[in-house]
Amino acid sequence: VLGLKRMRFVATDEDIKRAYRKIVLKHHPDKRKALGEEVKQDDDYFHCITMAYETLGSLKNRRAFDSIDPEFDDSLPSQSEIDKDFYGALRDVFRRNARWNESKRAAPLLGDDNTPREQVEDFYDFWYNFQSWREFSYLDEEDKDKGQDREERRWIEKQNKAIRLKRKKEESARIRALVDLAYNSDPRVVRFKREEKERKLAAKRAKQNAYQAQKAEEERVAKEAAAAKQRAEEAEQKRIEQIQVERERTKRLLKKERKLLRDTAKSKEYFATDDKERLKHLEGVEKLIESFKLLELQDFNKELATGGRDVFVKALDELETKLDAERRAAVVQQSNAIPNNAGLKVVNRKALWSHENVQLLIKAVNLFPAGTISRWDVIANYLNQHGTELGELRFYAKDILNKAKELQSGDFSKSDLKTVVNQQAYESFERSKKDLKIIDNSEISTKEAEEQEAQEKQNAVRTAKAKAKAATTTTTTATRQNGSADNSGKPPMVNGRHNDAATTDADGSSEGKENRNKQPKQQSQQTAINGDNRTAGETVTPVPAGDGGGKAAPKASKKDKEAAANRVWSKEEQALLEQAIKTYPVSLGADRWDRIAECIPNRTKKDCMRRVKELVDLVNAKREAQQGVK
Repeated sequence: VLGLKRMRFVATDEDIKRAYRKIVLKHHPDKRKALGEEVKQDDDYFHCITMAYETLGSLKNRRAFDSIDPEFDDSLPSQSEIDKDFYGALRDVFRRNARWNESKRAAPLLGDDNTPREQVEDFYDFWYNFQSWREFSYLDEEDKDKGQDREERRWIEKQNKAIRLKRKKEESARIRALVDLAYNSDPRVVRFKREEKERKLAAKRAKQNAYQAQKAEEERVAKEAAAAKQRAEEAEQKRIEQIQVERERTKRLLKKERKLLRDTAKSKEYFATDDKERLKHLEGVEKLIESFKLLELQDFNKELATGGRDVFVKALDELETKLDAERRAAVVQQSNAIPNNAGLKVVNRKALWSHENVQLLIKAVNLFPAGTISRWDVIANYLNQHGTELGELRFYAKDILNKAKELQSGDFSKSDLKTVVNQQAYESFERSKKDLKIIDNSEISTKEAEEQEAQEKQNAVRTAKAKAKAATTTTTTATRQNGSADNSGKPPMVNGRHNDAATTDADGSSEGKENRNKQPKQQSQQTAINGDNRTAGETVTPVPAGDGGGKAAPKASKKDKEAAANRVWSKEEQALLEQAIKTYPVSLGADRWDRIAECIPNRTKKDCMRRVKELVDLVNAKREAQQGVK
């Protein structure tokens, strides 16, 4: 239509525009009307020219038109054609398909048998990653613009996209099949693989040869070393045997010369003039034998054979002088060594093990059980930090280990710690016991009469109190009925307690006091309860705090509180405490410890807080001891 039949897809945008202008100037309806030609607006061929330019003048529309070029050959050569002429069968195929290249880089050519390996690898790398711009929208079965509404147009577009994608995948598979076919049949690739395999085999063979050579060299060196070692051992063995032979020969000669000296001295009566000198020379012979070596002994025997007594006496005197000088030198050396130790300070390490330090050792052994890293060093460091009366002295791991073994295997009844423990137990008992009044036995016999008289007076006072109480019963009852509701039905109270003797006369009271001061211990033992004195036979009734004038029950003593706080935690209580701490986190605030205490029977909030503080201190002490060792 545009006159580009020869150029076809090779035509550029300028060629298309130039051809369109040329045709428009010739076939435009206005031009033809001016020439007198009849033009039908609705059925004029100029519409075909306009549609052709709209198709080829836009890049998108032109690609859609070129993608379905009917003259393009999509077929691939057969394997027989490739085997017959690889380059002739595939060169034109790759050139044809290169027109679909979307990359800005030009598609590389197939080359020939002399193409370098780098270019061949680049060729296949490009085609294995080939991106084609070919699309098949021109073959859409329906035009979406013909849809009556938007939903129909969307559906048509969806169907068209699915068909295009299918054809696009088929095109990619066709290109991939072409590249695989070429790569598997390329004689250059086959040659490159063979050369690579030969190169690897050569490298492997060279490596094996090097390994064999190295192994042979090592074996040769090992054999030479073993042979040298064997020769050295044989030489050493020969030397030892020679030394032993020489030693045996020397021993025999020495034994012979000693026997000669003894026989000579014995035959000469030991060169003595009397028995005293004979004994001295007898001992001197043995001294000479022990002091002389073989050569000296041989020379001495020769001189003794010619010189006789004078040679023997002279040698003996020289030996005595030599031995005396050696003794003097030893004494001097020993005397010079004594002052070096005179200034040493003697340290009594036994004094370190006081009762407190022993108890601390027992605690540390339980705190750092077996399996702790550098256990005895850790325990020694712990005692150095917490021990008492150490001064400049320090515990060492050896001291700790020896003391632990002594405590474990020793007899405590024979230990000097028994006295210390008993003494401290006695002192603790003295501090805790109450002050008791001790009555001498001699005083008891002299006071029996006075005690009997005091008992009779006390009975009389009780009788008088009973009569007085009976006489005032009516008056007291009326007073209770008309009194306040808080005191109804209750007798008068003395210091917050109900007293049986509410009304007494002045004489009776004073006499009662006097008699109570004179009562014996066995019969008048009294108990002080909130300031009131009661006899052992009287009953004390507790009064609630809400009643008029009454006081609360006496609080527990300080010792009772300490005993309750120091009560040992059982395993069950410890487990409950740990579970409660996990259950109630710190975020609860002030109510946390109250809830924790509710989970543990017979334990207060302070007990729980004190127990946690003890455990934290224990863990910190253990960590400090271990860090000190490291």
